[in-house]
Amino acid sequence: MRLLRTTGGIEYPLLDGDRVGVGDVLSMQIELDTPAHVYVMNEDASGAVFQLFPLPLGELANPLPAGRRLRLPGRVAGREQDWQVTSPGARERFYVLISHQAVPDLHPASTGFELAEAGRPLDRSALYAAARVTRGVGGLSERVDAAAGASFPVGEWLRDLAHQDPGLQLKRFELDNPAP
Repeated sequence: MRLLRTTGGIEYPLLDGDRVGVGDVLSMQIELDTPAHVYVMNEDASGAVFQLFPLPLGELANPLPAGRRLRLPGRVAGREQDWQVTSPGARERFYVLISHQAVPDLHPASTGFELAEAGRPLDRSALYAAARVTRGVGGLSERVDAAAGASFPVGEWLRDLAHQDPGLQLKRFELDNPAP
């Protein structure tokens, strides 16, 4: 599994601590030995959490097949998609959970972490015109939930899930996304 940045049509692997910036395009390359359910989440320095994969309208869905090199997030409406850094987030943590069974709590319809723009092209002019604030990776908009302002300890929660089920694997990447 590799987190990648694409610049000028060339993919570069990202390592923990690497720096990303507004406009960078990211994806994840994964190849599984056995079919599995894969969930990718992003958490910024403020604690806002967004599910980057699976996408509610994505053509690539769980369980992912074994023996094929896949690029996440995959296709939406027939077009390959990448995640894009749309604003500084100070620190970006990526969590990848791999399970041989579905994790119902992480189904895109039930998390409240999903991308607001998933499944439709991101109209940046409309975003700026409406003065909506986006942050971090993937064309994300601010999370709206009942506990506005409260952060959810997603890393701790995912670690607890992985400890409870030895069949789950949890990987973590952390990138620096400073203000210019």
